[in-house]
Amino acid sequence: MDGGLRCFEVDPQELDGARALNKLGFGVRFGVSVRFAGAPSVEVGGATRTFLVGDARVFAPLRVPEGGEVVFGVDGQTSAARGAELVRVTVR
Repeated sequence: MDGGLRCFEVDPQELDGARALNKLGFGVRFGVSVRFAGAPSVEVGGATRTFLVGDARVFAPLRVPEGGEVVFGVDGQTSAARGAELVRVTVR
């Protein structure tokens, strides 16, 4: 091998490429990112978050592709949010 460097080409959209970049300290993220706000889950550390009836949860899209929207579905009803819009859901 000539020189002291080995160069590899990785595709971050492939699982192995994303893992390799992640191990090197790079964050690879695609798609939509959403943040949740409201009262904490009743069961801390549980696999499924559990909330009390009447708790209000707020969903805020953080990263949405340009022109795209995030669609939330609860009990057969849907709401869409774009950019800085928020969706509020009350637990029943």
